[in-house]
Amino acid sequence: MDDHLSRLEAKVVEAIDMIQELRRQNGELTRRCEDLDGRLAEVTGERDRLQAQLGEAQETAAQAELFEEQRRQIETKVTGLLDKLEAMG
Repeated sequence: MDDHLSRLEAKVVEAIDMIQELRRQNGELTRRCEDLDGRLAEVTGERDRLQAQLGEAQETAAQAELFEEQRRQIETKVTGLLDKLEAMG
């Protein structure tokens, strides 16, 4: 009987130790998850900021292309008018 009680006691102590270790690991993993959630929020915010900057840069590039096209059109018209003036004499 003492042998059975000793084995039971050993198993209970082992189970208690395992539960304590699992609780410690759970606490550590919970902290890591919280840290990662915070980091994810930072990275997401940075991504959103960079996407906004990219959108602004794309809009600026489109405006620059439009201005360049308008400049070429004006240059073509001015060149045509100068040619006509020179042809007149």
